[in-house]
Amino acid sequence: MTVLSACSFDEFVEDFREKKETTAEEEVENEPVDVTVKDKYAIVTQKAGDPYYNLIAQAFKSVCTAADKECIICAPEKGLSSEQADIVKDLIKQKVSAIAISPIDPKAIRSTLKKAMNAGIHVCSYDTMARPSGRELHISGSEIANVSATLLDAVLDLSGGSGDWAVLSTRDSAYNQNQWIKAMESLCEEDEKYTALTFAQTAYCEEDYQKAYDQTVSILSMSPDVKVIIALSTTAVKGAAQAVMDQESSVLVTGVGLPSALEQYIGNDLACPYMFMWSPYTLGKVTAYASIGLTTGKITGEIGEQFRIGGDEVYQVTEAPDEATEVIVDYPRHYDSGNIADLADDA
Repeated sequence: MTVLSACSFDEFVEDFREKKETTAEEEVENEPVDVTVKDKYAIVTQKAGDPYYNLIAQAFKSVCTAADKECIICAPEKGLSSEQADIVKDLIKQKVSAIAISPIDPKAIRSTLKKAMNAGIHVCSYDTMARPSGRELHISGSEIANVSATLLDAVLDLSGGSGDWAVLSTRDSAYNQNQWIKAMESLCEEDEKYTALTFAQTAYCEEDYQKAYDQTVSILSMSPDVKVIIALSTTAVKGAAQAVMDQESSVLVTGVGLPSALEQYIGNDLACPYMFMWSPYTLGKVTAYASIGLTTGKITGEIGEQFRIGGDEVYQVTEAPDEATEVIVDYPRHYDSGNIADLADDA
């Protein structure tokens, strides 16, 4: 099995680090975000018990705790958008200062988030983008272009340079995953590097292990020429990898997910030779500082703004794909059998 060494991935990592170093060296007019104002901050995840969102929420809380602030972690028990809407309505009643949310269905919760903003509550989204009218700023784990090219390079490598590939996504309302898929399809159509790759289908698992398993079995049956399945969450990777192993299929799995939850599936002789993940810890930490920055007026979510979160860590507000604004905090990190046991999820 060839280990991924595509130059584009290396270029992404190098470019990301250069941008961070350049930004840190530039003079930032604003003082570091003031975390001493007494406020109540809430973070809303997508589902109770999800290890990825737990890590983000705990990092968010650590910033609040260190600043002697009250933090409320809210998680829908069933992972339903309607539950998130009810949570936000309750937070409005509590008159919290800020809400950070990863929307399950950005369109469905848009009006509720607008009500929160109209009530004077600052709203930012993280991981999955809220609609522009329902947020002041988005915090993204990694840039869409980086994720899509990195994953497609993995398909190119694992397929031997040609063949069909499929996607196992969480749900059709997941904005970030939809954008990754769209960007990968465009690369296959427009970039000569990927012309020998053929996109077969997208299936959805609704962040449910059994559905991820069943959908993978369906892909193997309906698209027999598929060589690689890209799974776009920890649950999706786990279900896809287990299904491939149980079916004794030669199909390989890659994608994004928490290394700690997927170690048993990662290896050159296993279903998933390698996968990728940015730092959930950094995502949660920056989301907390952004929430505080919006509340204290240090930032407004405008393009070009910079904010320091302690030391020399400087982040910049840039234009998002939906023409609103976002902050990119990391890049897709490569995990394989050589490093997955040694690297923590917050690396």
